Amino acid sequence: MTGKNFLLIIVAIQLIGCVSSRKINYELIQPRETNLITAGKVDTLRKYITDIHPNIYLDIDTLIVDSLANKIVSDNEGKLLSHVDFTLEMRRLTDLFHYVDPHLIYYPSLQVDKGFKGKFKQLKVLPFEIYNINDTLLIKKSYVEGLKKGDHLLSINGYEIGEFKKYIYPTWRSMKGYVMQLQSQLTYSEKYKIVVIRSGKVEELIVEGVSSNYATNERYCTGNLIDEFKTGYCKISSFTGNKFIYKELKNQIEKTQAKGYTNFIIDLRGNTGGSGYKLDAMFSLMSDKDSLPYMKSQFIKVSSKTKGDYKFLKEYKKGDLVEFPNKLMVRNAPLNKDLYQGKMNYYLMIDKSTASVAASFANIFQYNNLGTLVGESLDHNSLNFGDIISTWAYQNLIVSTVQYNENTKSSDGILVPDIEIPYVAKEYMAQEDPILNKLLNKLE
Repeated sequence: MTGKNFLLIIVAIQLIGCVSSRKINYELIQPRETNLITAGKVDTLRKYITDIHPNIYLDIDTLIVDSLANKIVSDNEGKLLSHVDFTLEMRRLTDLFHYVDPHLIYYPSLQVDKGFKGKFKQLKVLPFEIYNINDTLLIKKSYVEGLKKGDHLLSINGYEIGEFKKYIYPTWRSMKGYVMQLQSQLTYSEKYKIVVIRSGKVEELIVEGVSSNYATNERYCTGNLIDEFKTGYCKISSFTGNKFIYKELKNQIEKTQAKGYTNFIIDLRGNTGGSGYKLDAMFSLMSDKDSLPYMKSQFIKVSSKTKGDYKFLKEYKKGDLVEFPNKLMVRNAPLNKDLYQGKMNYYLMIDKSTASVAASFANIFQYNNLGTLVGESLDHNSLNFGDIISTWAYQNLIVSTVQYNENTKSSDGILVPDIEIPYVAKEYMAQEDPILNKLLNKLE
């Protein structure tokens, strides 16, 4: 199955620091006004995208983009901006493209003063993951004592949480704390003073930062039995290490069946993708068919970034939009009947952060009637693009190179679940996982 990897934006900034192991001076990490927005820079950024992306104007009018580009230049004429504010202003343009393709992300480099020593992995970053629910940021997972799941964030090191929020993508339902930090760069320190609302009361906490390595260290797949509801459960946080994920999924299904339970939940909320390796084996656990319909067509734009990727592109010139030959497409995902685990009631949980390969997994699951899709609708056009590359154009840019046309039940570019259960911030302040609880109660 074709992979549509979705890179974490943190990868690029690991190249920021020097090789020195000297203790970091956090005062040298400070956004400063050093960048000017010009018509040339806006045109360069736009050209980077349009030269590489196969169909970036799929759902927007070029005249609207032209008008907005001119306004960004006029609004910022003569203004010096920090990396983060430069990026935020340019995102007025790239966010239009992000609507067309949620893979397309524009983010700042870490801005440091002269004399900064160290690597990014040596920084002490925010020790938590968050839920981004409308106008509210909640602790999803804490890596340290003190913070608790469901805490409503009010401020960090004296900065109101709204200052952080204006820099992050509103469609990112869940994210790592250090990603929010990179996008805003308001504060880096050894310790963090965090003010939260917990059980209706305002509390001030001092917590240690953690290394970025610690913050990214997690199992990609975990499972358990929910005996109270006679249901099996498997959480897949990323399609990384898919051989292990397949084994764990199979193991959890077998444990569920051994108990005599017939309901099984696969949770892909917050899963931003990864590799398509072994997905056919995972589907084989759930279906006794020979294969599952997957792809109808794929297109790629010939550019300096893509021309060397496929031999069949050599006969085309730059700028051509080319359809993939049949032999390079997975029109049907072949299954292995020997892996089939028998009839079960499968429920697949998704949210707006379910993207790329995970979005395709959800789409194949729904299109082939393998079970019931539950949660909130995917981001607009989550299924349509992929095979991303990371490049640089006055800050950092991630762009898709391939357009996909999957078999789908989605409408107007949006994949809608069979059972819709929205995120409600107040519920997450009071409960461990209200969406899962609602699903379990429906099963009961």
